[in-house]
Amino acid sequence: MNACDDSVESKVNPKTATLYSAALEDGDYHSRSEKLTALALGLFTPFPEKMQINRAFGKNMYQQYAHEGFANLFDIGAGPMPKGHEWAPRRRFLYIDHNASIVEHARKKLRPEDAAVYERGSVGDIPSLFEQGLGERAFNGDRKLAIASNAVLMFASDEDIKAAFSYLYAWCAPGSVATITIIGVTARENAFRTRMISNVLRWIGAQMYVRNIGTFKSLFAPWSIVRGPIPTWEWLSWPPSTRTAGIGFDLYAVQLMKCGSESSRGRKSC
Repeated sequence: MNACDDSVESKVNPKTATLYSAALEDGDYHSRSEKLTALALGLFTPFPEKMQINRAFGKNMYQQYAHEGFANLFDIGAGPMPKGHEWAPRRRFLYIDHNASIVEHARKKLRPEDAAVYERGSVGDIPSLFEQGLGERAFNGDRKLAIASNAVLMFASDEDIKAAFSYLYAWCAPGSVATITIIGVTARENAFRTRMISNVLRWIGAQMYVRNIGTFKSLFAPWSIVRGPIPTWEWLSWPPSTRTAGIGFDLYAVQLMKCGSESSRGRKSC
């Protein structure tokens, strides 16, 4: 299923995926010129540093999901280099990404024993994909999910995010969780430096929604926020990041839960 042709996500995600790859040591989805672009981008914005932290956060998140005993993991916007099935083996995985070339690139790395499905679909496509039975097939009818979406949702509209997470809340069993990383700011969205960073990212073809972190609660309702939003470096207990552009520009982590019975080993219901 294709993303809408005029969505921000469909316009920028391919470019952003190559820049994300270029920022990582194990990236394999970029050219030499894109590596140079990523290096140059680091001179004007904190974006490359945030992507490196995001990779470390993703590994930590999947390992935590495995420790807590989640059997079904759904990664929204998994990109060209999915690693969840390696970081949390012997579980069922569903990856989606809206870009066909990214999906094709990633599928080549999956082995039959990985128990991973990678399908084409955007954030806005999630309700229709699940209505067509993708979730039931991928997770063998089990609706208790651990959801991941790392450094993706800043490229999706408010409308698509709200529709997707409202649907997933209704579809998932109580005790399901979602861990999100998303670019945000503590300053006003119309502040000069906020607009300056948005313009730089737009200029290089990586347009994103730069949201104030105070909007996250309504963005993910009716899920309950049980942790965050806090910067990912703080979540990981890393040294403080100085690359915030003076407006609190950071990659923030938020953990959501569908309240009900205890979700998994070591995690209490809200």
